[in-house]
Amino acid sequence: MKLEYIKIENFRQIKSKKYDFKDDINIIFGPNESGKTTLFYAIISAFFDNPQKIRKTLLESYKPWKKDIYPTLEFSINLDGSNYTIIKDFNSKKVLLNGKNDSNVNQFIIDSLGIDKDLFLKLSCIYQNQLSSISQDSKSLEVSILDILSNSSSQGMNVLDAISKVSKKIKDLQLGLDRPSKNLGVIKKLDIEIKELEEKLQKSKDDFNSFSIKNKELDKKQKELNEVEKKYKENEVFINNSRRATELSNSIKDINKEMEDLQAKISRANKIKEDLDNLNKNFKKEEFDKFNDFQEEILDLRGNIEIRKKDLDKIQKQKEEVDKLEIRPIRKNSPIIFIVSFILVVITIIASFFSYYILGALFIDIVFVGLYLRFVDYHKLENFKNPADESLAQISNDIKSYESRLQFILSGLKCNSIDDFFKRKAELLLHNEEKIKLESTLKGIFGKENIDDLEKKITSLAVKKREIDLELNKDLKDFINVDATLINKKKIENEDLDLDIFTLTDEIGALNVRVKDNTLNKEDIEELEEELKSKKAEISFYKKRVKVLEIVEENLTKAKNSIVKNLSSDLTKFGDEWISNITNNRYRKINIVNKNEFEVYSKELDLFVPLSDNLSTGLIDQVYLLARLSMLNTVMQGKSTIMIFDDPFVNFDSERLKKTEDMLKYFSKFNQVFLFTCHDFLSKSKLGR
Repeated sequence: MKLEYIKIENFRQIKSKKYDFKDDINIIFGPNESGKTTLFYAIISAFFDNPQKIRKTLLESYKPWKKDIYPTLEFSINLDGSNYTIIKDFNSKKVLLNGKNDSNVNQFIIDSLGIDKDLFLKLSCIYQNQLSSISQDSKSLEVSILDILSNSSSQGMNVLDAISKVSKKIKDLQLGLDRPSKNLGVIKKLDIEIKELEEKLQKSKDDFNSFSIKNKELDKKQKELNEVEKKYKENEVFINNSRRATELSNSIKDINKEMEDLQAKISRANKIKEDLDNLNKNFKKEEFDKFNDFQEEILDLRGNIEIRKKDLDKIQKQKEEVDKLEIRPIRKNSPIIFIVSFILVVITIIASFFSYYILGALFIDIVFVGLYLRFVDYHKLENFKNPADESLAQISNDIKSYESRLQFILSGLKCNSIDDFFKRKAELLLHNEEKIKLESTLKGIFGKENIDDLEKKITSLAVKKREIDLELNKDLKDFINVDATLINKKKIENEDLDLDIFTLTDEIGALNVRVKDNTLNKEDIEELEEELKSKKAEISFYKKRVKVLEIVEENLTKAKNSIVKNLSSDLTKFGDEWISNITNNRYRKINIVNKNEFEVYSKELDLFVPLSDNLSTGLIDQVYLLARLSMLNTVMQGKSTIMIFDDPFVNFDSERLKKTEDMLKYFSKFNQVFLFTCHDFLSKSKLGR
């Protein structure tokens, strides 16, 4: 059988994807969390899960995350040259084979694979770090091999189950013969019934022969019954009184505990109320509210004062800078005057060549202009006033106004400074928080109740306790603190007495009937003798059956040993073919030792070495890989199937991996191989080409 392709929809993390496969080796490569495991489980589900009978928990595990939809799996297999397309819809619970409904598809797949799901997972699926699973199992290798090859499937009967069932049947039949047992086997039951019948028969004969004996026995049984009933009633009274005394004692303990809790609540509440009263004496809500009301205005005033003081300092510095300026005439301070004067002098010199009158007039003009400008400039400078003086006065007035308002508020709050205000405000805030905390705690203690309600409860509990004490001291004083062992002893004794009462009542009833009408006759005795004879014949039959089952068990055990021997031989032969090749002739043969351990022949040491003798993990995995493949080869007997490997070669070195590749290439000629791996070197090996 070959898997041609599989189309997966809504299976775990795969939304919709189709995978096409080769007939020989298929490498499924990808990093962790890439969907390899999902594909693996999808293939297993496609082969073996029945949408109409699948467990609800398993089906829920297949659903995509946060989606309320089940998967649909479509795949095609090639069997002896014929293609079959199968669809499993877990939503509609339909199974289609080549487009038609077919309820026998799962059996068809099992027949095609040659093995069922359990055997497929044990043999055809080989996982990382599980190659040596047989040796790690708590069962012996012998049991593990037989578990696989004798699996209860289409491959044949499970010889181990058969031996187990035969042994259990023998044990069940003989249960109670060699030692006491709660559940008796058929032979022991028949043996008891025979003895009871023999006793009953002898008794009937005695009764038949002596009527007076029956009357005496009846009187004896009646007296015995009276004694038993009396003892039973005494025990019953003792048990009931002890139970009642225990219940009342426990009630008193519960009441005391509840009263203590209530008293503790009251004490705690009184202490909190006292603290709250003391706190209220030092805390006035009106003062706290007043501080809250003026806090924002005080902060604003302080801020305004600081801002205006900064402005005052800034303007004061500007004023000082202006006052430091040196006042000089324009003729010294202004370069324009020098330029004008120079031009006029030049004109005067030029004019002197033409006329002395013109020269004199220009000289007078120059002198006039110079003097005019000089006197006009000094006049203005002498009347100059610094504008910063007015701003300084305004800011000083603002600061005084703010400080006056601030001092007025602080005086009203009886505070000497802003720091004093905030110190007092912090104290008031602390008192207020403490008050709220105490009031909340007090409310938590009482809830909707108060101290009077709790005291009423204490009074009510005290009355109830007094009533219980009266009842205890009146009738149950001697039953307080009775040892539990004694009570249990009385209970067990009453169970036996109850059975005795039932038995005696039944026997007395039977004796009364016999005594009254004396119905016992020879026919009754003969009937008992026939019943006794029948029981003896029945027990003889079961004893013979035990002997037959013991012979069957012996033969099945011989058959089991023969299977193990033959299989061990096959495993050894197959291992010898490949172990020398994989290990470059360092090891040549494989043996099974003591039915639960492998050993390999070392060429270097010239002896067989157990796998447990510090051999490498790689070699151990290789030996067990050969064992698993050998078992698969033996079971399938040359029939083609599917093999799945989930990263089992991580412990193999590169050289042995190449030899293992050759072996898998050999197996892939007859079987379709799937290798799941997250290791890049496997995907690039000969297997991936």
